[in-house]
Amino acid sequence: MCKLLILPLAVICAAVAQPSNWVGSGAAFNQAASPQINGWASYATLLSKPQLLYSFSSYDVTPIRLSGKLTIQTSARTGFAMVIRQLGPITLLGLLDGGMAAAGTGAGQTVGSAFSGGGIAVWKLGKTNWTVAAAYRRLQTTAPQDVFEIGFGRTF
Repeated sequence: MCKLLILPLAVICAAVAQPSNWVGSGAAFNQAASPQINGWASYATLLSKPQLLYSFSSYDVTPIRLSGKLTIQTSARTGFAMVIRQLGPITLLGLLDGGMAAAGTGAGQTVGSAFSGGGIAVWKLGKTNWTVAAAYRRLQTTAPQDVFEIGFGRTF
């Protein structure tokens, strides 16, 4: 009985060749945004094959209200992502990054730090290089923000 359970688990968790690069973009729900939707783009490149460690960079564009005016906050961050689990065509990664955020224009412009941590699931679509990505990040700029992302990407 035990052998019947172990064999399917070994097949599901078998090592899958990880791509050297991934790029993706999409939309996100952010409760701190006004309106509560923003755009994102990310790029990952493999740093260490044995540790399945990636350099992971992200860029967000978020509408916010500063002093009652609608403005755009941009956030550019870089850090690391590590493969936590491979479930068939789905790769689960944990991520941690840091960088800068800026909002406003002219004398009203604010610039500060930006940090985020969370996870991303990347689902490879069949035998193509196309992927669907879903992520959760806790983003810290001027205030903590829970960000839920979905989008498309491509490995190469």
